[in-house]
Amino acid sequence: PHEGPERHPMTGPDRITNRTFDELAAGQSAELVRPIGTQDRELLAALTGSLPTTVAGNGGATAGDSAFVGALVASALDTVLPGPGTRVVSLAVEMAAPLPQDGPVTVRLTVRGKHPGGRVVLDATCHDSNGASLASAEADVVAPAARIEVPRAAVPGVHLHSVGASFKAMTD
Repeated sequence: PHEGPERHPMTGPDRITNRTFDELAAGQSAELVRPIGTQDRELLAALTGSLPTTVAGNGGATAGDSAFVGALVASALDTVLPGPGTRVVSLAVEMAAPLPQDGPVTVRLTVRGKHPGGRVVLDATCHDSNGASLASAEADVVAPAARIEVPRAAVPGVHLHSVGASFKAMTD
């Protein structure tokens, strides 16, 4: 078993390199840290047509929170473990608490086991900057059989605006 999260030695600031099925072992883990804020919540609401993830009638996690965690786990599967070339078969998310309004969320992936056909089951945990548990997930993936190395792409900027906001600003 591997101790603590790690990064693939050939993954650097400019490149992302996967781990092949043969390189993966039970207990191996890696982390992705992603800051989240108001614009991220608004973008998710715009993409899905749902309420912003800040609207929770019962004080718990919203459907938007769950979708956001699913996207973060999928991103971690695609970029850190196993990495590029990973095909997600299924992803199940269980929320423990609402996502923080602002601040980083850490996704930790841990290989639970390997199965025939290149299948790998990974456990994911998500926690806030204080270490409080936010969610857990289980991912069933097909890990790449061959080495894939890709350039790390710049994340595009997004500008959101509310419909009618410009008109409202002119009339206020």
